[in-house]
Amino acid sequence: MRSFEQSYVMFKSRIRMYLMSSTYGEVCAFIDGVDLCSGEQVMMGFRAWMIDRGTDRPELSWWLLALDGDQPQNPKLFSGSENAMAISRLFNLLDVYLSQR
Repeated sequence: MRSFEQSYVMFKSRIRMYLMSSTYGEVCAFIDGVDLCSGEQVMMGFRAWMIDRGTDRPELSWWLLALDGDQPQNPKLFSGSENAMAISRLFNLLDVYLSQR
């Protein structure tokens, strides 16, 4: 079985191969599925890492914490460019987190 990191690298470079549409919600759902298969060891740590970085909203899920801004946003309402920005931000955060693990 592949590690989360191996699956993440493959997915990140070929999103459209794995998803019908590359929305932030679909990307997060896919990552949650990969994390579930890996024993839920990565994304819980990612969430804790983001909380340690100073968020004032520790009750939120990792996919809401990864969004830019103080107020929770509804990813279902994102435009194409907002989805692209949110996915880019998520990947940047995950890259930093995974490099520090």
